[in-house]
Amino acid sequence: GRLQVFRAVFSALTQVDLLHACANLRAPDQRLADAVEARQEIDLRTGAAFTRWMTLRYQAMFPELSDQPLSFGPCQFPTLGFVVERWLRIQRFVREPFWSIKLEAMKEGQLVKFSWRRVRLFDRLATMALYELCIEDAAASGAIVTRVVEEPKSRWRPLPLNTIELSKLASTKLRMAPARCMQVSEGLYQRGILSYPRTETDRFQPTIDVQALVAAQAGNSQWGAYAQNLLNSGRYTAPRHGARDDHAHPPIHPVRSAERGELDDEHWRVFELVTRHLLACCSPDARGNRTEVEAEVAGEGFVTAGLVVADRGWLEIYPYSNWANDPLPRFVVNERLVISALEMAESQTQPPPLLSEADLIGAMDRAGIGTDATMNEHIAKIQRRHYAVKNDDLRLEPSKLGVALIEGYQRFAAESGLDLSKPALRASMENAMSAIARGEQDRRQFLADAIAATSRCYAAMERNAPAMDASLSQHFTGRSEHARVAPVVQAGFSSC
Repeated sequence: GRLQVFRAVFSALTQVDLLHACANLRAPDQRLADAVEARQEIDLRTGAAFTRWMTLRYQAMFPELSDQPLSFGPCQFPTLGFVVERWLRIQRFVREPFWSIKLEAMKEGQLVKFSWRRVRLFDRLATMALYELCIEDAAASGAIVTRVVEEPKSRWRPLPLNTIELSKLASTKLRMAPARCMQVSEGLYQRGILSYPRTETDRFQPTIDVQALVAAQAGNSQWGAYAQNLLNSGRYTAPRHGARDDHAHPPIHPVRSAERGELDDEHWRVFELVTRHLLACCSPDARGNRTEVEAEVAGEGFVTAGLVVADRGWLEIYPYSNWANDPLPRFVVNERLVISALEMAESQTQPPPLLSEADLIGAMDRAGIGTDATMNEHIAKIQRRHYAVKNDDLRLEPSKLGVALIEGYQRFAAESGLDLSKPALRASMENAMSAIARGEQDRRQFLADAIAATSRCYAAMERNAPAMDASLSQHFTGRSEHARVAPVVQAGFSSC
């Protein structure tokens, strides 16, 4: 008979998980296999064809690129496109001056700063006229409190941790590259310390004993007392349910406790982040009371707000986030305030910052390109290919090669209507591959449609190659031009 194959499905390298997996073997899912095979084939076909065309053409055309492979990937280029588009937006940004009015008042010995309800105006004369009215009215009657509103506020505990959120937190809180975070997380998984770190899931299934996961940390020297208190004082709170579930692996969590001395610095920081995140998920929401006060001068509204944190909840165990206690003095409606400062300030609009790796992962996730397991690799790859670099602020800045390629594809898109630097085409393919995994689409039909679409793009790129050439020529010197500007080694060496 034919060989029968079964899978042992597990998400943690613990004795319990492995024994359970071996005792409950599953038949392979042909739908998932079809989706993986479809992704591999279309990515290989597209990447090989476009990479070969660009590399052969532009290595021969531009001496500066003679040793530079120009790789193309259907996820890699939209990823680079996000980086270049943000950089171009900054370069094209024109600062505009604006004006605002700031008010400060003394109350019970505390200086309280109020913001202008209008926020800002781009008309200096209009702002000046309003400011002069405020000056006159302030001198005569001061500022009158017109509204005091108090309301309860909550900071919800975080959702259980998936790969995308772990990558973003590692980048922003640990200042660790997402690709490196994944390598460290996989090392912790292989040592039986963390669950499988590549998952889209941000909700625990009812079959998972989350309280047992918390109890496993009760003996830890760093947060053991917090875990014990969570379980023994009645403050344990069931984790929130996110909207994502890949039906393959649970959210990332620690499967056992570990002490600082067992791990090097990188592995400890990732383990600490994951563990504190789990404890935060199982803690009460943070609760407080927010007070907003509005005062009026010459008909112009000025607003301030303060916060009193009543219960820090999950923030007690989670140093990666904060909720500052900023109480206001007591105000009452119709109270007259003593103004200590009333100023007209000038400023300028500012361009957005370059994208951080966390920003880029968020943009890729929203656009629907890449998977939780590959997003980090796409970001690392555009850096390995010298299409982008991280600056001193750990933000991504495109190289001139990265800018030239994206501008070239956009110029080619203007003539052909097919912009491969945008995520639309890849996002539609990702949706189709997800449909294959659900059994809603046929793999062969998807491949036929995807190959036809990319073939049209390839043919259009060949037809519009001069548009690409012109874009790269703005950043690199061609061979003929390079020869004309060659340096003179020795002049007048012959009388001929």
